[in-house]
Amino acid sequence: MIGLWYVVPVCLVAGALVLARRRLLLVQVLGPSMEPTLREGSHVLARRLSGATPATGQVVVVCQPPPWHSVASWRAGERSGPEGFWPAGRPQPDKQWIVKRVAATEGEPVPPEFHRWRAELGAVVPTGQILLLGDNPDRSFDSRRFGYVSTGTVLGVVLGSDR
Repeated sequence: MIGLWYVVPVCLVAGALVLARRRLLLVQVLGPSMEPTLREGSHVLARRLSGATPATGQVVVVCQPPPWHSVASWRAGERSGPEGFWPAGRPQPDKQWIVKRVAATEGEPVPPEFHRWRAELGAVVPTGQILLLGDNPDRSFDSRRFGYVSTGTVLGVVLGSDR
């Protein structure tokens, strides 16, 4: 009977860890694109999204899309070829996750940061798409380089960081 007092708590803790793993993820920030909010090397805890659209201003973890040559190529679906549209000499990664801030979601006006492409992007973010920006725009690989991002590629919303 005493053994049960040890087994039950261990099973409860194991079950809680499994549930947490399905809902939460820990991601390390690489690069300066989110400084000063998130520094390189810091870790963020994110809550997985399941079909929900993140809100403007939230920091998200998203699958990194390749850059596009032009908005016309993006609209035509020409987002990848034999080598994708990655810069010359840079191998296309398998699947990498990036941390960025949501600049606009579907139905919202395209923000001023995107005026350079506004004629091609349109005035309003299309359904099922978001625009992302790094907090350090001069050192960020974001929607100014890869255009709209499908809400289906958002892995989670950042809850907090260790720094």
